Amino acid sequence: MARLAEEAGFKAVYLSGGSLGWLKCVTEANLTLPELAAVALDMRAVCQLPIVLDAGGGWGDPVHVHRTIALAEAAGFAAIEIEDQLLPRRVEHHAGVDHLIPTELMLKKIAEAIAARTDPDLVIIARTNARRVYDLDEASRRAEAFHRTGADIAVRPHAECRGDAHRRRAPATAAHDLRAAGWVFRIPLLTA
Repeated sequence: MARLAEEAGFKAVYLSGGSLGWLKCVTEANLTLPELAAVALDMRAVCQLPIVLDAGGGWGDPVHVHRTIALAEAAGFAAIEIEDQLLPRRVEHHAGVDHLIPTELMLKKIAEAIAARTDPDLVIIARTNARRVYDLDEASRRAEAFHRTGADIAVRPHAECRGDAHRRRAPATAAHDLRAAGWVFRIPLLTA
């Protein structure tokens, strides 16, 4: 798929935990960082595009995120996306049920990711699924806090959730397309 994406003119590829889980016939919650790093090596062997790693919750608390960043850099990822999901990951995430960590803990994970980064070109993406659990305002508050803490990109997917299907986007965001596993998602981003 990476080679096909490159031949089709894409500028980057996204290694999705969900997609790799489908390929391996397990849930995303069962994937390990070394498995994703190995897939990145396979992708880089046939494709020169930058790879974005879907790192879920970063495989743990801030101390674990430190090692996650080190391994992501060693594997050659161009960017890493860390979400505010509770770990260990719950499988019902794919059925629309999210379990989020407190914002303060996610801010510590972002700060640790930044401290652990040795490659200044590694892009740190922080994502919240708070819109699905709470509402657009809480998702925006979290994304803005992630950005203030130093995330290069803060993402708050805007899939519809209860109560805010007709609300406007927060004014500080810009809409971009993220193409992952053949699907196109419209997501608002905060960028540095």
